[in-house]
Formats: sequence, structure tokens, C-alpha cells
Amino acid sequence: MKSNDINQELSNAVITNDISKIKKCISLGANVNIKDVLGNGLLRFSPTIETVKILVQNGIDIYTLDRDGANGLYGADIEVLKFLVENKRLSIHIKDKKGQTPLHVAKNLDTVIYLIKNGLDVNQKDIHDRTILINAMNRKQKSIVDYLLKNKSRL
Repeated sequence: MKSNDINQELSNAVITNDISKIKKCISLGANVNIKDVLGNGLLRFSPTIETVKILVQNGIDIYTLDRDGANGLYGADIEVLKFLVENKRLSIHIKDKKGQTPLHVAKNLDTVIYLIKNGLDVNQKDIHDRTILINAMNRKQKSIVDYLLKNKSRL
């Protein structure tokens, strides 16, 4: 199988969280550090903790950034986030090219709570002067909006 084909198979397996296919592709020489046409590495596909651990064990560069300057923490679920921060020392304080931290794009309340408890500023603004609260309101994330308001988040 050609390297491009096996790398595409690996990408598809990560997206669908097909653990056996991920392991097979890696055993056949797939590159865990491939990027798609947008510059996204495999961690940006929001894989599960099991997938992330396999990729880490096989040498994925957890510090790689996509074309927007975001890393694997952006959009990650809470288990993945904790693993990368607590075990691999990936900083939650990174900002992408838009000035957004992982808190700006957090998908669920557990992630928001974790990021705030670990020092991210609830009033951080991006380069467009948008706060985390504004982003959560725009995404209609009521539980996150309520939590941010309780933690003195401003518009």
C-alpha cells in the first residue's frame, strides 16, 4: 500500500475512532504526524482518550499547530485535555492566531470548569474583542453561559 493511502486510512480511522484500524495503519508505517490540507494534525479531529494515547505512544507531536495556530487542546474532550495537560505538560495558556485559548472553543461545561480552575481567564478576549462569554452565548451553550456568569465573566 502506498504511504499516502495508508496515511489517509489512518486519518479516516482516527476520525471514526476505529482503534484496530489505527493500530494496523501504524504497524504498516503510517505517519502519525500527517496533516490535512488545512494543516490539521490528527489530534484536531477530537479523538477519544484511547486514540490519543495510541498516537502519543507512537510518536505524535503533541505540540504541532494547525494553520490557525491551534493545537490538540482546541475542542478536545475533558479526558483528552486532562491527559495532554497533566501527563504531557501541554499548556492551556496557548493562543491561536485569533487570540483564542482553548476556553474560547470549549464544547462542554466540564472542559470549561477544568480550564478555569487551572488558570484561564474567564474574561480573555480574542483579537476581535470577543470574550468566552460572547462565544458561548453565540453557540447557545446555556450551562456554560450560566457557569461563566457565576464566575464573573463579562461581555
